[in-house]
Amino acid sequence: MNTRTRTHARTRWAIALLAAVLTAVGIARVAQRGPGTAESRTPLATRVVADATVDTPPTWRALARTRDHATWGDRGQRHTVTLAALDASEAPLTTIVRDLATQAATLAPGTRVVGGIESRDVRRGARGDSALLLRLQVPRGRGRVVHVVQVWRRDTRAARDVVATWTSTDGSWPADPGELLPSSRLR
Repeated sequence: MNTRTRTHARTRWAIALLAAVLTAVGIARVAQRGPGTAESRTPLATRVVADATVDTPPTWRALARTRDHATWGDRGQRHTVTLAALDASEAPLTTIVRDLATQAATLAPGTRVVGGIESRDVRRGARGDSALLLRLQVPRGRGRVVHVVQVWRRDTRAARDVVATWTSTDGSWPADPGELLPSSRLR
């Protein structure tokens, strides 16, 4: 399989994961409930699926789980995160996230990228580690939108790409997704 085919396969996987998150969590149903308040700034608990980790509020519960990915959320499902990991692509992380941003509107009509792709510092990472954020707004009727932040991290020591997809129906976050970088436990 050549590099271009792998890049397209990786992009298709990322789009499928984002679409699954939006479907599995029932965004359309949840968004109809209207705005709510975010959870208070509480200590965080580390969540694990396969070899990937992400920190979330400790009160969040598992909403869905497979061998490859898991979704956690608050009681009202106003805020969720889905975590998954896969073998690191040969393509640069920026290429994967840029392709995803370009194709985001095909996930749901009216989906738009908010701002540009954002880079984050990877603390305690190996040389070559990187993290990128992609912010989206997905319309859900009656002027409501679902806010999505997808956080990608390349863990070079583990040779893994880890992605956390955060959703919010009210535009607030119990913690900043850009500060809660997912990681791999394979080191």
